[in-house]
Amino acid sequence: MQHSLWDAAKDVMAMEFQGAPLCAAIIPTASSDRHHLLTDQANWSFFNAHVIAARAASFAPSALNKVRSLVESLPKRLSREAVGGHFFFVGAKGARAAAQAILALHAETLAVEAELKSCS
Repeated sequence: MQHSLWDAAKDVMAMEFQGAPLCAAIIPTASSDRHHLLTDQANWSFFNAHVIAARAASFAPSALNKVRSLVESLPKRLSREAVGGHFFFVGAKGARAAAQAILALHAETLAVEAELKSCS
């Protein structure tokens, strides 16, 4: 059986941004997790920009500069660093840092959603 990348992407709805939620990222700092360290913020910002663009399709043209500014702020607003690699949750210190990051990112995601709603 032959499978294509396009069929797989359609199957998981990888490019269906309209109904997708905004995503936040906790990014590792360890060089042993080099790929995530270098790409996670950009990857999730790319995703979030497309989610917002899909939602903004019906916004008035006068709102688009505000939406653009919001999109430009997302990399810093919707990401936090966690010391270590994928195992930064190990131990009390890592768990505490992760929990604090999750709470902060949740609050920031709600704030971004409210700002986006005010543009519609």
